Amino acid sequence: MFGVLDLETTFVGCRFSIGVRNSNDKTMRLALTVGYWVLVCDSMAFHGDFTPILAKHTKHLSLVDVLSIGVDRIQRNFEPMKKQVVAWRATQIPDEVAKLVIYRAFVQGVPKQLARRVHDLYFNPHVEQFAARTTRSLSNAFTSAFKDLDPIPQFRATAKLASFLDATTASRN
Repeated sequence: MFGVLDLETTFVGCRFSIGVRNSNDKTMRLALTVGYWVLVCDSMAFHGDFTPILAKHTKHLSLVDVLSIGVDRIQRNFEPMKKQVVAWRATQIPDEVAKLVIYRAFVQGVPKQLARRVHDLYFNPHVEQFAARTTRSLSNAFTSAFKDLDPIPQFRATAKLASFLDATTASRN
């Protein structure tokens, strides 16, 4: 079983999702992941910003207990994720620094064919709310460009993006 639940829990321009993976024949663990963007695929790709449940099937597994604990962990971790989005929205990036961050991302392994697309999406955004020159807008430029990739490279690039942007932002302060 694979699925993604988009939650009604939102805050200005951001929605959380929960990814679910399980199997009746016990070939894979019960897992939940949560984030701004989650990937759940029958090719076994499974990623989010936080994984509160990864439970092995045993005869003593209580699905109700596991899900109860998982939902509690999810709710406790919404606040740190919200704080990250708020911080990214508040972090202004000078154009020269944004160009350097984009260049550095491609030197560190983001597919080079997307460099022009990320640049264009950041400096000429198609969505008005991304016009601000912030870390959040830069993140949206990258994730929008990643949509042009095949699923596995898209998964890998997206999985590395948040920590890359956090490290880049931290090194500027």
